Amino acid sequence: RKLLVAVVLGVGGLVVCVGAVRSLLPMGTYSLRPGLPSAVASRFLATFAFGCVDSFVPFAAKNIHGVRSAAGQGFLIIGAAISWTAGQAYASKFAGDGNSSKYVRLGFALLGVGALLTSTVVAPQTPLWAVFLAWMVGGLGMGLLFNPTTVVAMNSSSDGDAGLVGGQLSMADSLGFAAAATLGGTFIALADRTSLNLRDALALTFTVAIATCFLGLLASRKVTV
Repeated sequence: RKLLVAVVLGVGGLVVCVGAVRSLLPMGTYSLRPGLPSAVASRFLATFAFGCVDSFVPFAAKNIHGVRSAAGQGFLIIGAAISWTAGQAYASKFAGDGNSSKYVRLGFALLGVGALLTSTVVAPQTPLWAVFLAWMVGGLGMGLLFNPTTVVAMNSSSDGDAGLVGGQLSMADSLGFAAAATLGGTFIALADRTSLNLRDALALTFTVAIATCFLGLLASRKVTV
């Protein structure tokens, strides 16, 4: 009964949140209108997918692989931060050449591949060095799509709206990471209180990340100035 109440309240809160956020984002974000709306939507999808993996790899390292030190757990996701930076550095040279959609699409493809490969962390026999390298692929994807979405969004803004557009991008990023933590935390809580086991809960979280990357591929086609 408590679970049912939690589900009802959660769904109700989600409906209210979606309605409230809609008024704060560019018109057409939910329908993936070309230009600014699709750029903002892509950023939400990217940060959500990235957060669904990056936030829970250290957790999996501790609870499935027995890594006890915080340094050891965190080290697994450092590679993604480095490759993210490298991807941004590369994309910054080409983001304004009219091929933004191509780089966003490639970014989502690499992020999805990285999420798929990294999801093997739920198997105790998977070597952690392989997880480290796998998630570097995801980080590279984030770097490649980050700058182009920013460029398209800012180029789509009118005079005097640059601050508003920047705020909308930041909101999309924050909502994406927050939603990822909420979803993954919910699955883990269910594993703690129901018959769902922890490995399956983490696998579900990673699966959602992979599916989100497919949505990102659709959104990326409209990320154009």
